[in-house]
This record gives sequence, structure tokens and C-alpha cells, in this order.
Amino acid sequence: MPDVPIPDPAGEGFPAALAAKPAAAPAPVKEARRVLLADHHIEFTRQLKDILEKAGCKVEVRSDTVSGGAGVNAFKPEAAVVDLDLPAGGGKIVYRVLRTNAVSRDIPVLLLAAPGERAVWQELGCSPHPKTLVIRRALDMRLLLPTLKALLGLA
Repeated sequence: MPDVPIPDPAGEGFPAALAAKPAAAPAPVKEARRVLLADHHIEFTRQLKDILEKAGCKVEVRSDTVSGGAGVNAFKPEAAVVDLDLPAGGGKIVYRVLRTNAVSRDIPVLLLAAPGERAVWQELGCSPHPKTLVIRRALDMRLLLPTLKALLGLA
């Protein structure tokens, strides 16, 4: 049997359709941002959770102080939205847990304050944190969403 030269796939004489082509780089897998949502307003929380999930976030909802604080270690959030008006001062406690825990001390936090609430930092007993934004609870989600996206680094 005579030796038949095998054409070089990169060289001449090889059908272009069969030539080896460099594989396209796979699209980077974008992992969902983990967002802790500590709020006891059921309808507001449901709407916000839906919006964040559609934006590609994984959302953990906690509606009280104990579960909100526990959610920090269990869920390891990359960002948090905290209602300062959780019952029994819970929002303030959850915020303190977020800022003192090694898992979450540097994550962005959006604090939702009641309309008319003043001196939030004084109530919290701390100075403003560069990665914390305090806003008045918005009744219109269309106003809240751009703020959240910017804070969380979402497109």
C-alpha cells in the first residue's frame, strides 16, 4: 500500500470546510449577584425581589431582625437592601451586623428610611459609610430601580 501524504489542516490542499478553526472563547458565565433584602412590607418586598431577580440577582428575603442578621453568614450577600423600620429597631440591628461582620462589612447597602425620618446616622450611632446609601422609601419602583442597579453594579 503506497504512502499517501496526509494534508496539513493548516496548509494548502486541505478543504477549507474541514480545516481546523480556532474555537471561539466561551462566553463568560455571569454569576448572579447575591442580594439580602431585609424588609417586612410584604407587597413591596415581593415586587423588589421580582425586579432584582429579573436583573440577574439571587435574592434572599428576611422579614425580621433575627433572620436578617442570620442571613449575613448563611447567604453571604454581595449587597443588601435594609428597611430601617423593621419592628423593634431591627433594621438598625441588621445594618450593624452587616457592617461589623467580616463577610459583609464592605458590601454596598441601601437603607430604606421612612419619609420624614431624620438624622439616620445619628440614630444608627455611627458615621456615614462610603458604601451605604440612605433613601426615603419610594412608592414608585421605577424611581428605586435605577438607584439599586447603580449601587449593585448592574447594567
